[in-house]
Amino acid sequence: MINVKICTGTHCYIMGESDLFSFIDELSKSEASLVKVEGSTCLDLCKEYNSSAPYVLIDDEVISNANKEVILGRVKDLLDRMQND
Repeated sequence: MINVKICTGTHCYIMGESDLFSFIDELSKSEASLVKVEGSTCLDLCKEYNSSAPYVLIDDEVISNANKEVILGRVKDLLDRMQND
């Protein structure tokens, strides 16, 4: 299972978070069944990464300046790895 946590805090929302959840629509049903997506009121990453919002955690990897294409690409890479293991 791939865990995707999207920050829904005010700063991330303003910087484009509202579009990020739609990456899941680009996956097939079988791929989507292997991905858990959830929102988090705040991932508390603003202090550490200084104005690189919006933030997403994919498993334990921080994605800053996240956009739908970057999330989708990373998730597909992880899905490919799962299939090849």
